[in-house]
Amino acid sequence: MRSRNAKKPAAVADQRPVQGEDGIPLARVSRSPRILPFVLTGLVLGVVVGLVIAITGGEGGNYTEGSTLGYFALLFGGIGALLGGVGFALADKRAQR
Repeated sequence: MRSRNAKKPAAVADQRPVQGEDGIPLARVSRSPRILPFVLTGLVLGVVVGLVIAITGGEGGNYTEGSTLGYFALLFGGIGALLGGVGFALADKRAQR
């Protein structure tokens, strides 16, 4: 059963590649985003936030300052990478419209 808003497949009249004025076939440009910049940006921002929180926070209890910096950088870096992946998924979905 088809819904009323379902798109019908478009009939393709010509399968030859589109050519420019000089006869060279033109390439299609993909406007989909790449995942690596999104994830790396989220990772870097998360690490920076983790370092700022570790430096401006209070005493670390029994932990050294270096281990506190490392734990927070790892924790917030992972969260930032995850949020970067979510941002990529949203951008990819928007680009496919």
